[in-house]
Amino acid sequence: MLDNIVERRIKELLLSIARQYLEPSELANWLYEEYGLKIRPDWRHIERAILKSKEIRSQELAVFLLEKNIEIPENEWLNIVTRYERSVPRRLFDDKR
Repeated sequence: MLDNIVERRIKELLLSIARQYLEPSELANWLYEEYGLKIRPDWRHIERAILKSKEIRSQELAVFLLEKNIEIPENEWLNIVTRYERSVPRRLFDDKR
C-alpha cells in the first residue's frame, strides 16, 4: 500500500513538471509508442491514464522527461520517498556527512 502512495506522489510530481515543459501531444505519443495506449492529447486524460496505470512506472516517466532534457528535482523526489517510506534511513540523506 505504501509503495502505491509513493509511486502516485512521484508520478504527480513528474506530471506537474511535464505540464510546464511539454505539450500534451508529446506525452500522448509516448504513451502510444511505449504502452499502446491511445489517449486523447489533453492533460486531464493523460494524467488519469498515467496515475491509474500500474504498468507505467514513475521511473519510466522520469526517463522520458530526462530524454527531453527536462530536469527533475531530486530533492523533491527524495522528500516524497522519505515522507512515506519508513524503511529509508534518514541518515542516507543527511547533508552533514
